[in-house]
This record gives sequence, structure tokens and C-alpha cells, in this order.
Amino acid sequence: MPGSGAVRSIWPAVPGIMPGEAFGSWFGRIAAGYGLDVLALARAADLGLDLGAHARAWIAAHPPMGSGARMLSALTGIAAEEIERMGADAGPGRATHAYAYCFRCLVLNPWDVAAPYWQRRWLQGGWSGCDEHPAEYDELRPSHLQTHRNMSRLLKLAGQRHAARVRRRRSNCDEMRVVSTVRGHH
Repeated sequence: MPGSGAVRSIWPAVPGIMPGEAFGSWFGRIAAGYGLDVLALARAADLGLDLGAHARAWIAAHPPMGSGARMLSALTGIAAEEIERMGADAGPGRATHAYAYCFRCLVLNPWDVAAPYWQRRWLQGGWSGCDEHPAEYDELRPSHLQTHRNMSRLLKLAGQRHAARVRRRRSNCDEMRVVSTVRGHH
């Protein structure tokens, strides 16, 4: 339970919060840094986070507030107010049928190229694609989150899905060229 009174030291390796980053993304990046999944980290920290049944909604988890935010602040060295701000426009914070995202925006972080992150705007109801990269829209199901329980694992899955989409597009383009070539010879 949060605030159980146990004395804890600050975690030595905590990434900064990226502008517009979802709390679950940041917490997932911390977990990945320690080679843990989000459920194990949340239990070890005794934060009482709601990550969804079997961690099926960890990317959409809301940050702890009040004493929970202060406890997480003591562990991470990040101000409690900054942690709480990640919940301001975070969406419903519960499992949904799918979590939409833009692959390019996910992996191309302009603030730190080595730190891809999940944006809060993707968790808000009604987000249907990126204006800048319309062809990069994808969705992950809650079962993906259940089996890929930190950001490194989730990024690997997103990369595999992206590579498969690129291969399909190339294959479709090759098929279209063959069809147009065959039609052109008749």
C-alpha cells in the first residue's frame, strides 16, 4: 500500500519525463532500465498503481496523486508536481480495445534520440492518426501490453510490426508493377 512507511533510497537511474509523455511510458522506461516489467517495479515500489488486469493497460496508467506522487518523487528524484502533471490530459487510464500510435513519432524523439516514448495525446479519445505521418498509424491491443511489460519490449514489438507493414507495402507495390506491366503488354 502506498505510504507504508518503509524507508527507500532514490533509484539511481531514472530517465527524465519527455514533453507530453504518458505516465505509463515513463514508468515503462524506468522498468526497462532495470530489466523489470512494470508490474514488478510497481510492486517493488509499493505504489498501488492501477496497471489494469494483468498489466493490460500499463501504457495508459494514470500517475499516483498526493502521497503516492510524493513517494514516487522520493524514489525518482522527479518533482511530485511534474509526476502529477502527466495525468492532466492522459485519457481514460483504463484498458481499451486498442492503443493507437504513430510509429514515427514514437521512435523519433526530437529531445533525445535514444529515448522513444509514448505520447499522452495518443491515449485521448478520438485520436485517429498523425497529421505529419498519416501512413504510420498503428494500434496495439491490451494483450500486447500484457506480454510486453516495459518500453523496451513494447518498442521492439512496435518495430517488428512496422517492419512487417513496410514489407507488405513493398510486396503490394511489386504486385502492382507486375500487373501494370502485364496489362501494358496486351
